[in-house]
Amino acid sequence: MCHVLLFFSLLLSLSSVLTQDDVHSLTLEVDTNNVKPDEYYCTSVDLPTEENYIIGFDPHINSSIVHHMILFGCTGKQDDKTIHNDYWNCITVYKVCDDSIFTTLFAWALQAEGLTLPKDVGIKVGEGSAVQYIVMQIHFQSTPTREEDYPALDISITNTKQPFIAGIYLFGGYLRDGLEPKQEAVSIDVACKFDGPNTIHPFAFRTHTHSFGSAMYGYVIKADTGEWQLIGQRNPQDPQAFYPTEEGLDIVPGDMLAVRAYYNTLSQPDRVMFGAHGSDEMCNYYMMYYTENSEDQLYNNECWSTAPDDLEYPDSSHVLPTHVPQVSHDSIDNDDPNHESINEDHTHPESHDQDPTEDTS
Repeated sequence: MCHVLLFFSLLLSLSSVLTQDDVHSLTLEVDTNNVKPDEYYCTSVDLPTEENYIIGFDPHINSSIVHHMILFGCTGKQDDKTIHNDYWNCITVYKVCDDSIFTTLFAWALQAEGLTLPKDVGIKVGEGSAVQYIVMQIHFQSTPTREEDYPALDISITNTKQPFIAGIYLFGGYLRDGLEPKQEAVSIDVACKFDGPNTIHPFAFRTHTHSFGSAMYGYVIKADTGEWQLIGQRNPQDPQAFYPTEEGLDIVPGDMLAVRAYYNTLSQPDRVMFGAHGSDEMCNYYMMYYTENSEDQLYNNECWSTAPDDLEYPDSSHVLPTHVPQVSHDSIDNDDPNHESINEDHTHPESHDQDPTEDTS
């Protein structure tokens, strides 16, 4: 499977040099046809106890079988009942993580590509991190009948310390009364102040809605100038991969982060509610970032707050593209992450069995 390649160069003194012997692979697979459509199933794998870094994701998933996949990082130790089950129903029976504390590591839908993280960047797992084991959650939309349709994810991991660590900042929204039918553009606005403690640098983003989403926009609003800077925009009916952000973005404590999502319900005679099932709707915007590998890290990395009524979104957010062309990753310029420039699901998120009006962060 081809990958989105997001590369940038580092100062030589910071660069980590990886050889083939430094990288190994972990595979998660739900290898059964004993699953029901529109239900969620999980499988897990333990991580090495020492400090490691995830540097790539390679999904082998058929979108005619799977609605979406999310990879979660869990704290603590796995419960015995989880360890001794190859897979389990994880929306109606068990929580995804045994202690219900998790971090989103990766997500996939609509035949999206895999992801290789930029050079010298990794997701920290194992000792000294909040991720002690990982869980792959699959939302099935049909039952696989062939072994080659069993969903699987290969993860590239290294024990070579990376100078920069990656994370995902997740935005989510919903309308308590659902989407009004027969509308060309119903919008949801989400915004939060970024409290830090450290500066982060976005390099990729991903959008997720269900059938009625037509456009999603992410912005940073600079605290010192009030300038709105586009993080990235996408039609969520495109493959829901991670795409490169706009260039030269730095998010510092005090900046505001904002997302706007549009839905087209002209074909729908009834209200569309928000929830975990395929017939429901969702509103998720994922921003992947990197920051220095230090003690001070971002832990509150989610935003579920409705934007203030007086927040004036820029004209660019009023455009409703029916299709946004795929980014040509071969032509992306790559620069220094020290950062003159870098280029390269509500329920919570896309899942879970709680009331979608509840914030479960």
